Amino acid sequence: MFKTSFKKKYIILFVLLLSVFFIYQYFIKSSAPKAPKFPAQPVTVMSASQKVFPLSIDAQGIVISGQNLMLTSKTSGTIKKIYVKPGQYVKKGDLLVQIDDSKEIEALQNREQAFQTANKNYNRYEKLVKSGVVSLSDVEDKLDKYKDTISLLAEAKKDLQDTKIIAPFSGQIGLIANTKTTNNNNDTILTEGSYVEVNSEIVSLSNNQEQFIEYSIPQKYRQDLFIGQKVSFEDSNGHKINSKVSYISPNISPDTNAYKLRAPIPQQDNAKFVTGMYVDAEQLLNPNYKSFYIPALSLVTALTGNYVYVVENNKVVQKPITIESQIGDTILIKSGIKKGDLIVTSSIDSVSNGANVQVIPKNAKGGK
Repeated sequence: MFKTSFKKKYIILFVLLLSVFFIYQYFIKSSAPKAPKFPAQPVTVMSASQKVFPLSIDAQGIVISGQNLMLTSKTSGTIKKIYVKPGQYVKKGDLLVQIDDSKEIEALQNREQAFQTANKNYNRYEKLVKSGVVSLSDVEDKLDKYKDTISLLAEAKKDLQDTKIIAPFSGQIGLIANTKTTNNNNDTILTEGSYVEVNSEIVSLSNNQEQFIEYSIPQKYRQDLFIGQKVSFEDSNGHKINSKVSYISPNISPDTNAYKLRAPIPQQDNAKFVTGMYVDAEQLLNPNYKSFYIPALSLVTALTGNYVYVVENNKVVQKPITIESQIGDTILIKSGIKKGDLIVTSSIDSVSNGANVQVIPKNAKGGK
């Protein structure tokens, strides 16, 4: 009986201790501070869909002359006369620069005299052969000499012509070339009295009545480019023109990994654009490009790439995207989203990946 009573006491004591433990745990947990529950961030969204846009790409262009030529000397000699100044307009065939031609004139006179003599001798022998005074071989000899003088006369005329720098087309004079001085080998502006060698640069000539804008487009867009495609340009003063592609280079530039394109400047706009001027180009690639899009404020940029926030089951999911282009405040998406995705369009700075959100109408208060 003593053992049974002792055993009951232990059981009662164990039950009491266990009760105290549970009571203690209850009060500790109930008195401990609870983790705060953050309310869901209200956001507005747009349902991802596709829309038709005019797809284009921006580039920088430079105004070039349709005809831009550095005229060079075809003979050596001293500059006798310079008839033009930089900026002067000239017509095709105008004499621009004259190299000393005294030797060529003398040579031409001598060969003209030789030609006249050979011509008379040939005509005289041609008459004499009919009367039997001279042989046929004598006539043929005079004919050969006559033909030689014709060739020499033509050569002398060409040599004289080569002393003249003639405008091959109508246009505007550019720079008068530099030449080396004989004393110190320094560059000086070409002047009357300067000595030039064969193929020395003399003067540049540009036809500014026909100007083009040259620009480059990356290789990846080659399949979207074609002759006659629309392109627009704007200079630093806000002058805008529309044109069409007239030339696409057959090869890629190894320096830029891009194709060179040209488009003519309309005749009425030539005065607004000067050769060498830089302009902004907007090349239209596809007037009916169908693409997913987002407002610019929905774009999330990071070192690892570009993202958008999409709402799934009232939680934010960060999705990486690839951008195709941007038109104003609208960004065209090449990949990363699908039709029906709920793109977050407000409170972008207040949410993060995995955050709880509450989708509200766009006109309701709470979204930023």
